[in-house]
Amino acid sequence: MIIDAHATVGFSLDDNRDMSAEFVLSLMDRVGIDKACITHTQCRFQDFVEGNSTTARVVREHPDRFIGFFGVNPARYLGVLDEVDRCLDELDLAALRIFNNEASFTSGWAAGVRGLMHERLFAKAMARKIPVYLDSGFPFSVVLSLARTYPRIKLIAAGVGYGNIAEAIIAVNGAPNLWLDIIALDIQDGVELLVKECGAEKLVFGSGMPLASPSSPLLMVKMADISQEDKDKILGGNLAGILGAGR
Repeated sequence: MIIDAHATVGFSLDDNRDMSAEFVLSLMDRVGIDKACITHTQCRFQDFVEGNSTTARVVREHPDRFIGFFGVNPARYLGVLDEVDRCLDELDLAALRIFNNEASFTSGWAAGVRGLMHERLFAKAMARKIPVYLDSGFPFSVVLSLARTYPRIKLIAAGVGYGNIAEAIIAVNGAPNLWLDIIALDIQDGVELLVKECGAEKLVFGSGMPLASPSSPLLMVKMADISQEDKDKILGGNLAGILGAGR
């Protein structure tokens, strides 16, 4: 089974690009992706409570194709930790997604992902035993620090690519609870290098669809000079294990 760790539904702020659930499903069918982990754009740019409810509704409409991730804006403070409980207990969403943008106080002038409110958020995630997905853009020194600070969180970090692959390899080898999403991998034979240095069991497949084509990262794994067993781990087996039974 092929599971995409990173997809989005909702709307595009920059243009009129189709980001509907139906379009995402059509992309999945076109390239052979069985399931995708989705978050609604409202979670990032507008009201995250409403956005999480919308994510859950889309998952309920397509339970065999979508797995819901939820997001919050730590800058709001009020109700943020309660929203984690609501997403898990009422909406049955699977994991917390941390966005990397100024609106969420994870970049720009604010304290960042190592700030005090994020400290509470990660502690909550660890107490509730849920995976956390970090969007691209966080330095891998920070990612490793988070993984070591919260060792019971299963942490997936996106963003490994040409400019930071050395940092990513050191980070993932330094924390047993850390995995890399290859969504941004842009290096010839990059999959082979990561499998050799980190092991296939530490990699997951994400595409960024529909803003990015799912074909490129998918073919990068399918055409890699690695065993079929390793391909199966990267394309879905590892993520299924991280998310647990029933997903």
